[in-house]
Parts: sequence; C-alpha cells; structure tokens
Amino acid sequence: MPATLAGVRLMPPAGASYGYGIMRAGDWIGHGGSVHGWVAMTAFDMQTGTTFMAIVNSGGGEGALEPLAAYLLPDAPFTQ
Repeated sequence: MPATLAGVRLMPPAGASYGYGIMRAGDWIGHGGSVHGWVAMTAFDMQTGTTFMAIVNSGGGEGALEPLAAYLLPDAPFTQ
C-alpha cells in the first residue's frame, strides 16, 4: 500500500467518523461488523496502545455491543 494511502485511511474526511474501512472516534480507530448472528468490534487506542476486541453471538439481536461500546468508547459515532 502506498504510504500516502496508508496515512489517509487513518484520517476520515473532515466531518466524518468513518472512511476507507476504518472508524475513528477520538484516539480510537477500528472496525466492526456482523454476519449470521454474530457481531464483532475491534478498536485500537493510538495514544495508549490499548486494543479492544469483542465477538458476540447476537442471536439476531441488533446492537448487542452498543452498551459496551458506549462505556468503552463514549465518543464513538455508533453509540446512542
């Protein structure tokens, strides 16, 4: 991957919290998703080096990780 693209993917466009496959919330970067009853979220705090990863069997329930994400990543765009 060219260095310019590598740098751009860590910085979403102005006013956005997600771009080029990586979410950004404050110092946290990461990505989440779901497939067939599973919800996953990974995040990395660039300041502290802390890594967070969770995989939950959601049983069809949407938002299985939102309460945990709201606690760990209060500024994240995907929390309510």
